[in-house]
Amino acid sequence: MDILLDKSEIRRYAGYKEKFKIIPEIEEKIDILISEIKQKARVKYTYEIFDVSILGDEVKFADITFKSRFLAKNLKCCDKIILLAITLGNEVDSMIRRYSTIDGTSMILVQAIAAEYLEKYIDKIEKEILSKIDKKVYFKPRFSPGYSDLDIVHQKDVINILNATKKIGLSTTSSYMLTPAKSVTAIIGITDTDYKNVKNKCSSCMLTNCSMREK
Repeated sequence: MDILLDKSEIRRYAGYKEKFKIIPEIEEKIDILISEIKQKARVKYTYEIFDVSILGDEVKFADITFKSRFLAKNLKCCDKIILLAITLGNEVDSMIRRYSTIDGTSMILVQAIAAEYLEKYIDKIEKEILSKIDKKVYFKPRFSPGYSDLDIVHQKDVINILNATKKIGLSTTSSYMLTPAKSVTAIIGITDTDYKNVKNKCSSCMLTNCSMREK
């Protein structure tokens, strides 16, 4: 897939308070690192669509139950979900380790570019899924284990349900962190209700104290 990255989002992920402020030497470095990441990334993903039922703060699908008040709220009006896992591969992790020893600024930028790359790639995957559904539906904001009140231990459940270790080489550590690190798992609700005209990705997010939040 041809992925176009938003450099203002990269600046935001990198911690810029003024994400639209252009600093020429940083912009040059971002461009170089984008090119390097695109060359080194070995993107793999897998997903499945499941029926889902919500009872109170319990979310049930694939013969398993996730307990999360905010996930249940997010999936309101949904009868199906997409369970997704995606990784950029080990080479990007190696880039981060290498830059951590020689150039701290580049390390931070690689982290930020990888985050934006994953987001944009998932956007493309969602469009791919939409094209295969023969009716008008809408996707709820993505929700991942470890976010809000959804316990990070569920990373292991997602990996197991999707057989992601065998399919895309994605697994978890003993503390339920993903490895390769530059990877994402997500639960995406599918609804036929046009629930909100979202102008930015943070406007429907329930984590109101996040430092990355856009006003």
